[in-house]
Amino acid sequence: MVTPSTVSGVMTRPVMTTHPDTRLEEAARILRQFHISGLPVVDEHQRVVGVISEKDIARDLQLSAGVASPRGILDLLLESAPPQGEGILDVCRNRLRNGRVQDVMTRPAITLRGDAPISDVARLMRERSINRVPVVDAEGNLIGIVTREDLLAALGVRPHHKPRTRRPAPSAARGENRSPPDPFLDA
Repeated sequence: MVTPSTVSGVMTRPVMTTHPDTRLEEAARILRQFHISGLPVVDEHQRVVGVISEKDIARDLQLSAGVASPRGILDLLLESAPPQGEGILDVCRNRLRNGRVQDVMTRPAITLRGDAPISDVARLMRERSINRVPVVDAEGNLIGIVTREDLLAALGVRPHHKPRTRRPAPSAARGENRSPPDPFLDA
């Protein structure tokens, strides 16, 4: 097996994206529906302006709900019905419905050009503790994405978890394909 030497040789395309003004709820649905943990955020010209991840959304919900340390589902269940005021679940649902991607995305996005050596993306992921790097052309337009899984596949290493769902065309990220209702998001 020949290992690609440049980022363009391992990147995935087409890339699912979202926009700064997309509601957090829609971004969360896309992440869940397609079993991905992050999305590049692009402007109207397909230039990368940020990245939003599950971690960004979870951190924002934690701050919005006033939870000092998210310890998981038990905290949400035990604290979801306080004697007075709005419960944690209600606060989180409202934030998802009313918040926008631009409120919580990481910016500026860390990007690489397609002709960069594959070692550059591996180094960036390790040094910056990130799981994905959008790939751009000379004008900064999004042309692909490299995930940790893409790097492992290029090296012939297969993850021990079930394979993720094939990424759909970018039109799905624009809301043209809707996911089924979610009891947490739709309550």
